[in-house]
Amino acid sequence: MMDRVPKATVDALMFSLRRGTEALAVSDNKRRLSELSEEQLRAVCHQLRNFKPEVAPAWTLEEVKALVIIWSELE
Repeated sequence: MMDRVPKATVDALMFSLRRGTEALAVSDNKRRLSELSEEQLRAVCHQLRNFKPEVAPAWTLEEVKALVIIWSELE
């Protein structure tokens, strides 16, 4: 699919989001988020909800919903 961003972009976003929702204020992260397809966004949300404790705290449902709202506003 042409609308999918490279895996490296998704990986960079995921790495940054380990810091929590405050990472959404960073312009590079907003840019990366805005480039995601809906399918990629779903995968990111799933990963955020399932972070392992040794990696980062899992995001709450409310935090994931906030990410989706931001993504929809960036389109």
